[in-house]
Amino acid sequence: MKSIQAYLSVVLIAGLFLFTHMTATGQVIPSPGHPDDFLVHFSIGWENSWRGQVDGDANDVSEGWDAAWLFVKYRVGGGAWQHASLNESGHIHPDGTSLQPGLLNPAAAQRGGENPIAGFFIYRDGSGFGDFLAEGVKLSLNYSENGLSHDTPFEIRLFAVEMEYIPGLGSADVVLPFYMMKHEVTQQQFVDFLNTLPLEEQKLHTTASPFAEEGSPAIRTVGAQCNDIQVLFPAYAMDSRTFPAEYMTSEPGETCTFISRESAMAFLSWSGQRALSEKELEVAESWMLFRNERNKRLNRDIILSGSIDDNGLAAGYRGARSAAPAQSGQSNPSTRAQLTPPKR
Repeated sequence: MKSIQAYLSVVLIAGLFLFTHMTATGQVIPSPGHPDDFLVHFSIGWENSWRGQVDGDANDVSEGWDAAWLFVKYRVGGGAWQHASLNESGHIHPDGTSLQPGLLNPAAAQRGGENPIAGFFIYRDGSGFGDFLAEGVKLSLNYSENGLSHDTPFEIRLFAVEMEYIPGLGSADVVLPFYMMKHEVTQQQFVDFLNTLPLEEQKLHTTASPFAEEGSPAIRTVGAQCNDIQVLFPAYAMDSRTFPAEYMTSEPGETCTFISRESAMAFLSWSGQRALSEKELEVAESWMLFRNERNKRLNRDIILSGSIDDNGLAAGYRGARSAAPAQSGQSNPSTRAQLTPPKR
């Protein structure tokens, strides 16, 4: 069997920790019986995970949970990074977890090239509190649907963002359930965003030139808390081509506040998300108060510390994803199996 000429880098975001099989063939592997597909193989976990029913009055019972939104970017030969389309089937995740597809347009049923799967949510499949770990997850991608071939080397990056499922709570206006980022955009998330942009787009979302010398602050705005983002490798020109800069931060978990609205919206689009509507913001605020009060009575404060807190929401810096269920009459998008944990 021909080996896949690919390199996988796995990105650490917010409170998530990711593990991958670190051998060259264990990162991106062939899909057995499906020569036109390949698998991205990894493990993922985070602290203070939860899922459970939140009981209000006799007519108001909702179930909530946290999740990770998984999405993949790829590039060929040092070219532009592209958002990968994932297969409808062929994915593997361990017992005790659920894997839910997120369509490019969740309101539409079409899953072909017109409306591909942009990523997956992974979360616990039953009630529980505590650390979450899913080992040996495999996401399936098709070569041709992503413009790739077996013979051309390419680079893959896997990203994960912590999310919380927000039920509708019986709002007077119809608001379908949706997922929302648990945390505001962090400096590391913004660095990951910048590091997959072409040069001209990097210029739009930084205040310093991408050609600035190594160590230069990339963003300097009054009141901004992104000042720890620096130029790691300046942009450069060679052989009539220009190459974008690479960035880093010494404070990866710190919130990246006071970025422009244009940059916030660009980040959401880049990560396969969208902005919250005003009505969704109201529903999320109600859900926050509703389930926090209930869980305080259960002494679950520590478990929920990573979810929406009591200080309100910053809609400009949190993204949302619609929670579109799998379409009826279509095959289960994944296979659940007990897996041998990858070596680390």
